[in-house]
Amino acid sequence: MLSKQTWKRVCMFGFVIVLGATLMACGKAKDNKVKPDLKPEVQQEINFKEKPIVIDYSASPEEILASYTEKGMKLFKANFPDTLTMNYALKNIGKEVPDISGKTMDGKDFKLSDLKGKKVLISFGKTTCSVCKEMSPILKGIADSNPELVILHVFPVDNNQDIQAYYKGLNLDTPANILSLENNEGLKKLAVSQYQIEQVPTYVFVDESGRISYTYIGNKDKILFQDMIDTAFGDEKLYDNVRTVTVRVDQDGNEIEEEQLIEENKINEDGIDHHGSTEPSNGSETQS
Repeated sequence: MLSKQTWKRVCMFGFVIVLGATLMACGKAKDNKVKPDLKPEVQQEINFKEKPIVIDYSASPEEILASYTEKGMKLFKANFPDTLTMNYALKNIGKEVPDISGKTMDGKDFKLSDLKGKKVLISFGKTTCSVCKEMSPILKGIADSNPELVILHVFPVDNNQDIQAYYKGLNLDTPANILSLENNEGLKKLAVSQYQIEQVPTYVFVDESGRISYTYIGNKDKILFQDMIDTAFGDEKLYDNVRTVTVRVDQDGNEIEEEQLIEENKINEDGIDHHGSTEPSNGSETQS
């Protein structure tokens, strides 16, 4: 039989062994515990790009001019030195050209939109206009020098007989692509309401994209008229020189609307509380 003292030692030794085993088991259990996924929320990358501003053509000419860059303003002032031609240019350059459809004086169907992809010059005139008479021989020379240019002659208040007499009196052949009031009942209304024609001759240049790229009111000699053609259909258009704004775009280059950013929690945390609070951060604004 073990003595009382020896028995105490055996019990103490056993307790130490059991305690050690328990601690080791707890350590392993702690190491094997599954850790939560602490990955931060992956957010879609937001990039920025410059976007041309949209011109409000209902604004005043002065406000429209302010929509252009400094370079654009200088180009407008250089090309349109007087108020009449400047205001008309500002109110029209950059617009999608209003469509014109009807019948030409020789009875053919005509639709301006069918000429998209071509260089077009629209000439608004009147048979009793002395400046128009000065310009008609120049337009004939321009047509001969620019065979790729389609010229549309619009006489919003004249009948066919007067137009024929007009060209005969100038010793010119009657050109193709003439639209008269006689063959097109709504021509005068279209000229006034859609093209804002108040004086003649007025010239509207339409580039291959179908946008108005240049305008002019009055007379020019052949050399200066050719300069207008070169400007209207050159690589850089006047309407290319509008100011730009910075907008947010997704990885595909599509603009992200402000409402979409808020909805998808893509605004910087300083600009919105992602924990559901509707209270805005003090002193912070979101700008597009």
